[in-house]
Amino acid sequence: MNMVTQKGDLTRQHTPRHIRIPTAKLPVYLRLMLLTSALVTTVVIGWTILLSQDAQLANPFSEYEDIMPGQPRSTVRAMQFSCITVDKTYSEYCTRAPTAGDFSLVTATFSGGVVKRVTFNVRNGALVVGELPLAWGRPQVQVYGQSVNLEWPDIGIKAGGWATSRRFGYFIPITRVSITSSLI
Repeated sequence: MNMVTQKGDLTRQHTPRHIRIPTAKLPVYLRLMLLTSALVTTVVIGWTILLSQDAQLANPFSEYEDIMPGQPRSTVRAMQFSCITVDKTYSEYCTRAPTAGDFSLVTATFSGGVVKRVTFNVRNGALVVGELPLAWGRPQVQVYGQSVNLEWPDIGIKAGGWATSRRFGYFIPITRVSITSSLI
C-alpha cells in the first residue's frame, strides 16, 4: 500500500507478514512421550559430558613416586622417613606418618639398599575399591567374610579393605595398599 506524505513524497507502508508454521494435533500421550524422550536424552547427554570431563582422578600415590620399588635407599631418607635395621635378617624398613593426606602411615622395606616394597595405610574413607581399577585395571578379587582383598599380580600390587556387610561393593573403603613392583 502506498501513501503520499505532506511534502508530496511517495512512501510505501510496510505491513507485517506472518509466517504460518504448520502444527500437528498430536494426541496427549504422544506429546508426553516426545517430551519424556527429549528430557531423558538431555539428561543422558549432560551426564556423559560431565563424567567424561572428570575421568582422571588425582593419583594419591604421586607424592611417593620417588620411593617406589627399585629406588635407592637415599630417596627414602631424603623424604625424612624414620628407619630401623632388623639385625637377624639384615633388612631395613622405614616409616613415615603423614599428618594430612590420604595415608596415615607409609612403610618402605629394603633389601640390598633398594626399595623392595612400599605399604600405604589408608586413612578412613580416603580410597574406595572402585577407584583402584581406574588406575590399575581389573583386579583379582577375594572376599573372606568382611575382608576384601584385591590383587594385580602382573604389576605387583595388593590392596585390602573391610566391608560392613559380607557383600562386595565398589564403595568398600580400602585400608592398605602394598606395592612390590616398579611396573606401575
